[in-house]
Order: sequence, then structure tokens, then C-alpha cells
Amino acid sequence: MYLVAVVLILLVWAVYGIKQALTPPSPPIEDLDKHTKYLLSLPDEKARRKYLKNRKPGDP
Repeated sequence: MYLVAVVLILLVWAVYGIKQALTPPSPPIEDLDKHTKYLLSLPDEKARRKYLKNRKPGDP
């Protein structure tokens, strides 16, 4: 039973590691003040997270 639990934990850990490795890093923020003002102008936290996840170089 313990062996099954250890194998499941290692499997989940491996899948998480692969997901993190395939996720591209966010591009650097060039103008932090402009970025912060734009981010705070979004209506709610959900919209902010969506914007940060889909942000491309050159976005505010």
C-alpha cells in the first residue's frame, strides 16, 4: 500500500515538473509604472490573472 502511495506521489511530481518545464517564462516588464497602472485599471483579479498569463513582449 505504501509503495502505491509513493509511486502516485512520484507520478504527480513528475507531471507537475513536466508542466512547469513546458510553460514559457513571462517576458520582462520594460516600463513598470505603465504596467502597474494598466494592471490596476483592469476590473477584477480574474481579468488581471488572464492578462498576466497571456501577456506578450511590448504589452503595457
